[in-house]
Amino acid sequence: MLAHQARVVIGCVIILAFTWFTIGWIGTYSFRQHLRIGAFWVPFTMFFESGPGILSGSAPDRVISDYELSRGCLMGFCLVFMLLAPHLVASFGSNY
Repeated sequence: MLAHQARVVIGCVIILAFTWFTIGWIGTYSFRQHLRIGAFWVPFTMFFESGPGILSGSAPDRVISDYELSRGCLMGFCLVFMLLAPHLVASFGSNY
């Protein structure tokens, strides 16, 4: 469980770094545009994280369990962070 939580924290740091270096290239300047970019990233991440498990025949309960905050799984937090990352980086005044 601790390894999973560490993976999510490291993932959030990577998301933040990726967003920091690409927000200027993406060319968004309003909260609405930032939210659209984050909303575009979330389903792709969900597919990337869950798709292989589903395609390999894992039980849906096993795949969904990664998103259950009540069990200490933080993947749902990571998705919310991803949704808001473009705005967070832009509000801190990134390199654009």
